[in-house]
Amino acid sequence: MIEIGDNPSNVMDKQLAKLWFLENYEQSRAPNMSIYKRDLFNKFKSHFNLQFNNDEIDEKNYQIFIDQIHNAMRSEQRRFHLVETKGNTGINAKKRFTHLRKKSGIAAPAPAASPIR
Repeated sequence: MIEIGDNPSNVMDKQLAKLWFLENYEQSRAPNMSIYKRDLFNKFKSHFNLQFNNDEIDEKNYQIFIDQIHNAMRSEQRRFHLVETKGNTGINAKKRFTHLRKKSGIAAPAPAASPIR
């Protein structure tokens, strides 16, 4: 479980980004399993209910976040050796990580008991 403090800031906690990623994502053998980098950042912000003051600060934190994700994958290289960055170049490019998926560590719910008749 990851906890964050009550210290509101316009700068994201780098360690938090790395821990959140390692706890929630894993490599996939399927090349079509991919996650857009911006979507990953938005999931992170949504999970921790983060809001930044303006687009410039949001973009700065996006870059910090992506750097931390790359650092996490480098530090855990054997767990993420298939993951690659793909996408177009340019200002409106949508980059993605291929061979990456959300962990499915949620156990299946126990079957419901039969209703008593």
